[in-house]
Amino acid sequence: MSQPWFSFWVGDYLKDTARLSTEAHGAYLLLILDYWTSGAPPDDDETLSSIARLSLEQWHKLRHKLEPFFVVTNGRWTHNRIEKELEISEKKHKNRVDAGKAGGNAKANGKQCSSNASSKNLAKPYQSQSQSQSHLKERTDAAADAAHKKSPDAELYERGKEVLGKNSGGLIKNLLTAKDGNIAHARAAIELASTRDNPREYLGAIIRGREGLADRPDRSW
Repeated sequence: MSQPWFSFWVGDYLKDTARLSTEAHGAYLLLILDYWTSGAPPDDDETLSSIARLSLEQWHKLRHKLEPFFVVTNGRWTHNRIEKELEISEKKHKNRVDAGKAGGNAKANGKQCSSNASSKNLAKPYQSQSQSQSHLKERTDAAADAAHKKSPDAELYERGKEVLGKNSGGLIKNLLTAKDGNIAHARAAIELASTRDNPREYLGAIIRGREGLADRPDRSW
């Protein structure tokens, strides 16, 4: 399922379509927009003219100008750039879903810990002195364990420095700001960066609001 938007590199588009007429521009844009929502159209003049909002006569005049932007494969007009953008969009969607699940699991675990602590506090009020001391020791040990556990924020910085280097605290802080303070989303971005040739450059693009830059596909439209 396609997402409601995709990266449209205006400079690349204008460079590759400089010789199209105004009418051909409109038809081409309608074709790639329909491709994004419905997939590769069939190599059928009636269907293609309908998508382009042209009469069959008008379509036959423009077809030879628009067909070179596509590859006719198995009876369908395939567009390499849109296919790449669809792949990137699906990858980003999956990452967001995975990050959301990770955040939901962390929240659920936090609620469970809180519930367990509340249950302990509901112990019967009339206990022997030895029982009270035992429970006090348990609560003290639990508090000590919790103090030694790393917070999600600390884990983010630790993992970030593993991927980006020791002197990357400022970069990680800027990434967290770019992700509106969402630690799960920032962590997902760092994990993606760890698979790139230049993790710092990849995260720098995200921070500058150009997340698709590091994954930029073939420049042709």
